Amino acid sequence: EVKSLVEKPEPGTQPSNLASMGRYLYTSDIFREVERLLPEYTDRELYQTPPLNELAARGKVAAIVHEGLRLDLGEPFAFLRAVTVCGLRRKEYSGAYLSFLRRVVRIMEEEKKDPWQRIAELM
Repeated sequence: EVKSLVEKPEPGTQPSNLASMGRYLYTSDIFREVERLLPEYTDRELYQTPPLNELAARGKVAAIVHEGLRLDLGEPFAFLRAVTVCGLRRKEYSGAYLSFLRRVVRIMEEEKKDPWQRIAELM
C-alpha cells in the first residue's frame, strides 16, 4: 500500500528507497480526483502526483516492487544500450549478437574512413 508519492524530492529528503517508474493502471477514481483538483492547475499542465496522493490517503493506491532489471529508454543512446543488454541477456540471441558486435568493432578498427559498407554486408 502506498501512503504518498513525492515528485522529484531534493537529494537527502527521499522518504524511502523506492521510486515510481511512471507505469500506472488507473481506475475511474483518478479522473474524479483530477477534476476535483483542476482549479489548482494554473500552468495548464496536469500532474498525477496530487490526485494519486489524494487516493493514497484513502488507501486506494497500491504498488508492485520490481526486483528485476530496469533499463532507461529516455534518450537515443540509452535505447541503444538497452537493446544491447537485452540482446546479450537472451540465450537465443546472445551468441550471435556478441559475434555481430565483435565483427562490427573489428571493422570499425580496421577501416577508419568508411566502414559502413562492410558493416552493412553483415546484415
